[in-house]
Amino acid sequence: MRKSVNHVDPTRVKEFQIDVLKEEARTQFMETAVKEFGIDVLKEEEAWTLFMKTAEISDNSEMRPEAYELWSPPPAIAKLVKLRMLSLNGLTRDIDLRGLENLEILSLHGITELAPQISYLTKLRLLDLSNCHQLRVIPPNVISNLRNLEELCISDEFDGWDVEATNQERRNAKVDELNSLTHLTALQVYIPETSMTLLSDSWSSKLERFRIWIGTSRVTRDYVKYSSRRIFGLSNIITKYSSRRILGLSNIITLEEKFKVLINKVEELYLNKLEDLREVCHDIDGKVFPELKVLRIENCNFVEHIFGRPITFQPTPPQQGSFGNLSSLDVYDCKVKYLFPLSVARCLVKLQGLIIWNCAEIEEIVINEGKEDDGALIFPKLEYMRLLNLPNLRSFRSSIRETSIKNADKSNPAQPLFSETVKFPSLSELYLDKLKDLREVCHNRDGMVFPELNDLKIWKCKNVKHIFGRPEMLQPTPRQQRSFAKLSSLDVLECNKVKYMFPLSVARCLVKLQKLSVTHCAEIEEIVINEGQEDDGTLIFPKLEEMQLEILPNLRSFRSSTRETSIKNADKSNPAQPLFSETVSVFLF
Repeated sequence: MRKSVNHVDPTRVKEFQIDVLKEEARTQFMETAVKEFGIDVLKEEEAWTLFMKTAEISDNSEMRPEAYELWSPPPAIAKLVKLRMLSLNGLTRDIDLRGLENLEILSLHGITELAPQISYLTKLRLLDLSNCHQLRVIPPNVISNLRNLEELCISDEFDGWDVEATNQERRNAKVDELNSLTHLTALQVYIPETSMTLLSDSWSSKLERFRIWIGTSRVTRDYVKYSSRRIFGLSNIITKYSSRRILGLSNIITLEEKFKVLINKVEELYLNKLEDLREVCHDIDGKVFPELKVLRIENCNFVEHIFGRPITFQPTPPQQGSFGNLSSLDVYDCKVKYLFPLSVARCLVKLQGLIIWNCAEIEEIVINEGKEDDGALIFPKLEYMRLLNLPNLRSFRSSIRETSIKNADKSNPAQPLFSETVKFPSLSELYLDKLKDLREVCHNRDGMVFPELNDLKIWKCKNVKHIFGRPEMLQPTPRQQRSFAKLSSLDVLECNKVKYMFPLSVARCLVKLQKLSVTHCAEIEEIVINEGQEDDGTLIFPKLEEMQLEILPNLRSFRSSTRETSIKNADKSNPAQPLFSETVSVFLF
């Protein structure tokens, strides 16, 4: 039977937390808390009585907020001498916490200045300041005195580290206080470039989880704030946090050797405005970035090679360990001519997302290496791909070595972006935007490049002529019928040299197409073109719900009834044919 809250001894309280939950959430929490953690759940009145007793608040006090949050703790909280875990919101500097000598976990929210008295909490194992976004002051010698800290989390917004190496009175701590935390295994912190030299060579040797920013720019830090989960939490805390290792380098000249130990552990790496960076990795033994999952490179205007030079990579067994865990790659505003050597691309078996944008000089995504290799390259897990504002991109991967970067004949750039040499069995979203040099999107003889494609956007590719292949190169084979079979949304905008959208064999595969938008395409004359044999059978779009055909000055027909009235042979002197006829059946709801 539960003991009455009136008989609780405040000096024996070890963990104390009050939450007000709605009835549905309370019921769910009670079931989980009692079953999995053996936690007793008090009724609201009982919880309030316990709070008043431990904080020594009289029953007639007017202090009774709707939500029980400790905005400014009463002095009596220091009497909870056996307390091990405490979370406070808005802690003031003059609160004396020295009586909480057994405190191991302290989480503070919304403070602007860390209380100097925290330096007396020498048994702290975790100090969480991640929600103190307006933090301006960390007094000197507070952090260095917490020598038992295992996890330290400081908001990314804090940039007030003192860099003066003098003995005069300082307002803020220096980064070198981290050198005293020899038990530290988890760290979140922002380190200005000017403070890097203050850290010892071994300061990060024990780190197992970290989120560390080095440099000056906040752009990358804000990007990760919305894309990554929190990484801290001791195992005995109920809330389950993920274990991540994140490193961001921004606007620094030289990365000191003491930080390179983190590179071998990193799971997420963000590089921004590194002007001296020419090559991200030079790997000859296949051991670089074995744990890397997320890589974002932006505004590195002088980088020439990201995944190494082709001649340094050989498809040997050790190489398979490099980048084998990479799941997301984002490259922005870099002057590279290619992205992956072929041997590296073959290792990207876990890559799920690929974004390349504003890279003015890139010509190919994958470049063939020292020997001819036309075997199909497969990205088995890739789900979304965005290629944006790449004016010189000609091909994802050339089919033979002679058409690779060094030897490509730029006078004849009419090669497809995608061909049977690359396959994407899981790709669901594909966005192409401002690919100025693109002439043909897909040249696919066997129809298995995009079997799972759901959403396709092609915007402002002003020189593209063929999107779903050339009619004379497509054959309606059983495998071809599975190509684009799951496409549900197609959006084509400002592709002014396209004369038709689908060859008939492709159009017959679009059984799940729900949205079709073709706008501002100046030369398009037909949506569907008949192919090498006459076929007047009815074309059916059974799932189409929305169709937008806008500002298409030369559009004459959705589909001509015979091959003779297709694009090449149409009698433009007699354009009076209906947009829709019995050859097409559309169900618009």
